Amino acid sequence: MDIDEVLVGTVSHILQYHNEVYKTNFKFQDIKDYDFWKLWGGTKEEAIKKVYGFYASSHFKELKPFPEAIESINILRKEHELIIVTARQADIKEATYNWINAYFPNSFSAIHFADDYEQIMGKKYKRKSSICEDSGIELMLEDHPNCALECANCGINTILFSKAWNAALSHEKIIRTNSWPEALGAVKQLSQNL
Repeated sequence: MDIDEVLVGTVSHILQYHNEVYKTNFKFQDIKDYDFWKLWGGTKEEAIKKVYGFYASSHFKELKPFPEAIESINILRKEHELIIVTARQADIKEATYNWINAYFPNSFSAIHFADDYEQIMGKKYKRKSSICEDSGIELMLEDHPNCALECANCGINTILFSKAWNAALSHEKIIRTNSWPEALGAVKQLSQNL
């Protein structure tokens, strides 16, 4: 499963950081995709620098998981092996491990970092779908439309947390959810067929 916007509402905190530091007034509903530079203006490189500024800020250090995520992970880990596949960068591995261990101790057997900024900058990177295939993951919980579609196209059932940036996505291997309770129901339903 993914971390950002699945376990924690990172985007709203990135916007709070951006508004505070750059004196803007963006709202969560302004985000239509993960290409922040399209909203903020400037280049991809400038947007990446801003996100790294967020990583160094108290906004990142104070992220708290969705309460329903904590409850749901506690339920899921009793019956399933849970693995994280995140687009986060290697630069924040330690902070990510610490955060996961603080809020979800002993819940995940592995954490894989896809580092999507490598893709954005046109460099070689490992797709989340490839990580899922290599790890034997049969079910992915995701919010990013490209990652969800890649997983679905590889035959991986995907539970997609509905967000404005993935509203247009549809695929026979994708089940949409609006909440963690709905996601738990979808996991149960799909698990019976795996």
